[in-house]
Amino acid sequence: MVHQNTYGGRLAPTREAVEAYLGRVQGRLDEGEALILAAILREDGSFLGTTLLFGFEPGGRAEIGFWLGSGARGRGLGKATIQLTLRWGFEELGVKRIEGLTAPDNQLSQRAMERAGMRREPDRDGFVVYASELD
Repeated sequence: MVHQNTYGGRLAPTREAVEAYLGRVQGRLDEGEALILAAILREDGSFLGTTLLFGFEPGGRAEIGFWLGSGARGRGLGKATIQLTLRWGFEELGVKRIEGLTAPDNQLSQRAMERAGMRREPDRDGFVVYASELD
């Protein structure tokens, strides 16, 4: 179950919404609609959470999403996960602009995106927006 205080994206924090989302993951990968990666600890390979790029648009725009388990928080791993995902998008996929959207009360995600070097942009559709562009 996704807890509403640690998740601020577009997916409703209900069991049904999460199960429906997981049921679509393979199709999204097969269609090239999303790149979904596991975030693991380099030292021992333990699972930390997930990171993804999705919403690819002509002109090179994509959106980043990320989630880390409670044991991974407060250790700078959100920043590292976001930075690695941004780098992958820019260098390997040729994306030119990556945006991260979150709920206004999701301070953890906002701080992580700021620490990863993303800049705050005007809110859109009720979401707080951060962005990073290829230099």
